[in-house]
Amino acid sequence: ATAMPRVKYYGRMAPPVLTGKFFAELAIQLKDLGVGRCFYRLNHAAKYKEPCYCVPTRVEPVLGDASRRRCRVWGTEVFRGRLMSPPGEAEGTPTLIPGTHLPDWVLVPREREEEFKSRSFEPAPVQVIESVCRYPPAIEAHLIRQHPDRFSELAPPLMLLRPKWDPYSFQEPRVPTPDEQARIWPPYSEQMEQLGAYRKPVHKTVYTLAKRADTPLLNWHVVLKPELPHDYNDSPDFDYKLKE
Repeated sequence: ATAMPRVKYYGRMAPPVLTGKFFAELAIQLKDLGVGRCFYRLNHAAKYKEPCYCVPTRVEPVLGDASRRRCRVWGTEVFRGRLMSPPGEAEGTPTLIPGTHLPDWVLVPREREEEFKSRSFEPAPVQVIESVCRYPPAIEAHLIRQHPDRFSELAPPLMLLRPKWDPYSFQEPRVPTPDEQARIWPPYSEQMEQLGAYRKPVHKTVYTLAKRADTPLLNWHVVLKPELPHDYNDSPDFDYKLKE
């Protein structure tokens, strides 16, 4: 008998439910592009028991999209029963709604909006994750030799784990105990002061694209418009310039 071939899949997994509509398809049929109405995603409704919906306060089409299926939406977003807000902003501040380019959006009828929003629920719990771990044996032995007055085999150095910042995961790293903080290397206070507890995403405003088929001998210098916020889930508008 021949063995079955091993199959590997690369890239991001597509959402399982794609039976709705694009947000732009719904908004273009509504007054003021759907500002003030209630929308939700079928994937969120199928995956989570807590309510997930958004109420747009501003909708802008992506002018460079010939398919007319992409748009940018700002508004009040409730995800798994929790009111989302931009980092560093007050609760309830309009935020950029992700995933508007996916065809799984549904418009809540106006007569059902109050019932849809006022459902009884418990917000998604915050999961506390581990924040420290031991170094690999070789690095641990090296640090013990370098700092014999601070570390030993009975009290080895610890590494601070900084998870990627994701507001939709509801994960919070555990605060290390005083004994663990004294054994963290580099020093815990310096890491928290300079880097913080999370690895925050890097939002670049300047990109260099590889050579394109229509310009095989040139590189493209892409500058993101400063007045438009950047979201990796939606394709932003770019100013294209040839790199000198």
